[in-house]
Amino acid sequence: MTLSRKLVTLNANGLRNAKNRCKLFRQLKGKGEIVLLQETHSQPADEIYWSNSLGGGKMYFAHGDSNARGVAIYFDKNIDFQVKYTYRDGDGRVLMILTELDGINVQWVLDITIFSVTLKYIVITKLSL
Repeated sequence: MTLSRKLVTLNANGLRNAKNRCKLFRQLKGKGEIVLLQETHSQPADEIYWSNSLGGGKMYFAHGDSNARGVAIYFDKNIDFQVKYTYRDGDGRVLMILTELDGINVQWVLDITIFSVTLKYIVITKLSL
């Protein structure tokens, strides 16, 4: 079985500034079916608005402070997937989601704790459950 999806990963360097966030989201919109963002500086109040700004899909967050950390994964609204498990650390550094996507179990991991906060570390594996 083959999994073929367009992925985008980006260190956002903070998305608190509305002008910069809107510009970035316009550039990202339609570029990837799955978007992985690090250093979002997101807060719970951002969740619905940010997801809608990227095209109305589903977005998962591990929030940091308003001026540090935060990771997020966005799934386009046209992707048929099921979330089986989600883990978020309390510090906005780790987000792990186990999904079933196209009949394959896929583990998505954003972990910015290793070496430095700017490291992008993504693990996508086929799992047998």
